[in-house]
Amino acid sequence: LQGRTAVSLLLFAVAACVRETALVLPALAMLVLAWQGGWREGQGGSAVLRSAFRETRWHWALALLLCLLVLALPRYRELLAVSLATRDPLENLLSQASAIPWLLAGLLQPFAIDPDPRLPVFAGWTPGLVLIVGAWLAVLAGTLRYLPRGRFAAFAVAWLLLALLPTNSLVARLDLVNGRQLYLAALPLFGLLALAISALARRRRPLAPGLAAALLALLATGTVLRNADYRSERDFWSAAIAVNPANARAWNNYGLALESESPADPGRAAAAYREALRLAPQDYKPAHTLRRLCMARGGEW
Repeated sequence: LQGRTAVSLLLFAVAACVRETALVLPALAMLVLAWQGGWREGQGGSAVLRSAFRETRWHWALALLLCLLVLALPRYRELLAVSLATRDPLENLLSQASAIPWLLAGLLQPFAIDPDPRLPVFAGWTPGLVLIVGAWLAVLAGTLRYLPRGRFAAFAVAWLLLALLPTNSLVARLDLVNGRQLYLAALPLFGLLALAISALARRRRPLAPGLAAALLALLATGTVLRNADYRSERDFWSAAIAVNPANARAWNNYGLALESESPADPGRAAAAYREALRLAPQDYKPAHTLRRLCMARGGEW
């Protein structure tokens, strides 16, 4: 792929995946064009980067214009204020430092993904967090060092970091991570896996086709099983509870699904609300839903 063809494909991929990633589309396009313009052959230097910036200057201008237009809308300014009140940018960045590795680990265990993860937010420095932040800094330093030398692993990590930037890095959300953050960000990681299989095929030709077929069967099975969790709201929250029985929000939402979906099961819904209340007695939501259900059924709350 050359030049604007790659940029067009990037536009399509971003539009099809995560809308927030459009904010870093110019940076991703610059990365691809710099890689095609010389980094892939190990031709480092700022000239390659300047050429890539010239190719994407209108993308940068459009992104800046859209950001200004979004900030001009009162509703978006209100949402931004809520995000900043949830966690300040530094606290959210440090929380993400430990949350993103958890998200990436899900790629290695596709049959045990938690659809509603409840991860801890930053509440102070701990030895574990120091190690995680140190590891991220080492990864960033290695990426900056080896990217201009044409290492595809550095390209994959740079793409990953850029694609993750707008989703949760500085502007906080209530949920630290979500699987859709990896839809676009993980593409080069899969490319690394493909390169490994290709290298194996060159060395041991009989083994590589079997490995590729087994991987394809594994991923297809995981996709079918994963899609089954999305057949209904009840199935989704049931899957979340199966992975993490201590998730109070999942129990409360499971109760709501049992109430609303046909056939309704108010008895099991009440039991789900009570379990959510036991796990999170300070949360008003399960208390409210249980009280509402009991009053609707004419029973005592």
